[in-house]
Amino acid sequence: MIFRAYLVKSNGDIVYGKSYEPGCETEIPLIPVHVRACVTLFQSNNSTLLERPYTLDNNSERWAYMFFESFALVLLTSPDADLPRLNSLMLPLGKAIAMSYGTIIGSWTGNIGEFADLDPLFKRYIEVDMSQPSDKIMHKIEKLVDTALEDPDIAYVGIIDTSGKMLHGNIPESLLLEIRKEMQEDGIKPDLGVVPKRLQIREYALQLFSVNSLLVAVASYEDGSRMAAVKVAGDIAHSLSKVLEHPSKSAK
Repeated sequence: MIFRAYLVKSNGDIVYGKSYEPGCETEIPLIPVHVRACVTLFQSNNSTLLERPYTLDNNSERWAYMFFESFALVLLTSPDADLPRLNSLMLPLGKAIAMSYGTIIGSWTGNIGEFADLDPLFKRYIEVDMSQPSDKIMHKIEKLVDTALEDPDIAYVGIIDTSGKMLHGNIPESLLLEIRKEMQEDGIKPDLGVVPKRLQIREYALQLFSVNSLLVAVASYEDGSRMAAVKVAGDIAHSLSKVLEHPSKSAK
């Protein structure tokens, strides 16, 4: 769970802050002194890697940091937040901020109006549910995958969560290892794409669709129809998107 989010310049100046704690959503939270100090310390350390998550625990709190060219993204999370899930959230959010505001942040002088659209941008990513799917949703996931595997052109189907765990499917571990590497570079996507991403692993051309915090992966047989895999991946992704949007109807 994410409790707070901050956008911090490389020199430690706070550009943006937001609380997601119940009852505090309208407040701009102060950033603790030790967290601000950690940002400048990390930034000044030559061994700090860009676009990689770091965590520091303080009592019952876990602070997550990710650094980009001109800013740092800082989150206050629950203690059970692990690096794969944090990476899946922070990397695409940070890239989206860099694309829209990267040049502005470096020369920012305090005019908050320049960042008027940060609230909806943060909201789109922070509110993505990365928890374990409910039993009803898992039942629907199993049904979607098992139905897809009945297609004679389809070799492998799987639905994978942000930790890299396959929730259901028949994708072998050798392919899952490569898919997990790809997931680390992409992260979550709040909006369903129009076309799948193609990932070639040996003789298999996997079609990947990100659906919120989950990934749909489909591959046809080597001599099978690649378009069949594209269609099946798209069908699963659209059905899964509807299930996640309206979970109460997923049992049908």
